[in-house]
Amino acid sequence: MRKKGQFRISENMIVIFFVVFLLLILFIGFVEYNSYSVKKKAFELKYNEIEQLLSIIPVMPEFGCSLLGVVDEACMDTSKFNYGFSEGYFGDGLVIKVEEVLLTGREWTLYDNKADDYDDVYKLSSFVSLYYPGDKYYGVGLLRLEWYQ
Repeated sequence: MRKKGQFRISENMIVIFFVVFLLLILFIGFVEYNSYSVKKKAFELKYNEIEQLLSIIPVMPEFGCSLLGVVDEACMDTSKFNYGFSEGYFGDGLVIKVEEVLLTGREWTLYDNKADDYDDVYKLSSFVSLYYPGDKYYGVGLLRLEWYQ
């Protein structure tokens, strides 16, 4: 009788061990899934933010074509490109450049705060109208945002 009781106790301990082991594996899988889900959602939100920034920059007062503060055309004034944004204005991991695509191929860096360590680089771009006030002519440019994550 004593051996039969010890065998039952050993059998119950093994079953309990496997149940705890399975619960631990399920818990780890749940945590990993939630972690991935949170990272994915954070990426989507940041991507949307960068996408909105791409449409906002050409009409910002810092770069937009204006006469006495009144924006009269949807273009970017190249004479304002020399000032750019101060460091930390948009946070870490972002580079904003404008490149003229038709004539000279000239490139301006409006903001450069590239992250020191990054895994991926995401690039978004859009065509913009460039205005050269000194020469009083318009050109075509490419506004590029590079996002380092």
